[in-house]
Amino acid sequence: MYWQIDDICQAPTPSTIEYRLKWKMSHYYVQYMYESIYPVDMITPYIANVTDDNARSSLYVINELFNGATGHLICT
Repeated sequence: MYWQIDDICQAPTPSTIEYRLKWKMSHYYVQYMYESIYPVDMITPYIANVTDDNARSSLYVINELFNGATGHLICT
């Protein structure tokens, strides 16, 4: 279920589109949320930054198809 798409006023809210119709970062994820196959990147610890030596990035692929899927991942 997708909860809130837009704001009715300018305030910090859980919506994914700002008051003036500008996409928030979460809206870029939501556009692919109901795809059958999509990648998910998890960074640990949760509040890590690029200079953190303990930060780790894990890439997961969500596959909701009944049969397997093959493909190529290109990181740039």
